Amino acid sequence: MILMAICEDPTVGSSYNCEKTIQKAIREDPTFGSSYNCEKMIQKAIREDPTVGSSYNCEKMIQKAIHEDLTVGYSYNFVRMILRVIHEDPTVGYSYNCVRMILRVICGDPNVGSSYNCENMIQKAIKEALTVGSSYNFEMMILRAVRENPTIGSSYNCEKTIQVLLPRD
Repeated sequence: MILMAICEDPTVGSSYNCEKTIQKAIREDPTFGSSYNCEKMIQKAIREDPTVGSSYNCEKMIQKAIHEDLTVGYSYNFVRMILRVIHEDPTVGYSYNCVRMILRVICGDPNVGSSYNCENMIQKAIKEALTVGSSYNFEMMILRAVRENPTIGSSYNCEKTIQVLLPRD
């Protein structure tokens, strides 16, 4: 998902690597399977919604937002990147689309700002939608990863973690 930003910054340590943190949670939960990753779960969910084109997955949409804004840096708001790319793509579907669910909860919460916790937004969106990617719960994977990684902590803002991974110039 934010794989490109992670790959392009060789200074990123494992404790700041969202991808590896989530993978760690997956590996420790046998109900997911060691080779299953967050990206594939989201892609599976998108594929199961016929209103979403196969080329419009979360990873590509986020990458597009990053690529189209050269000012992306430490202070850039991850939520605004998602909003921008969604607004540019009117074909994004609804039922099982992770990005669409995040947009829905952002629009319904006027208090969302730069200090808002991405984890809480995803929790709220999932509670409203009830399911994500069939039987795979995206919320629980993120929560488990955060709890099990003491370098992040349950109150750490996912947005800031992602900001650290992004190019700063």
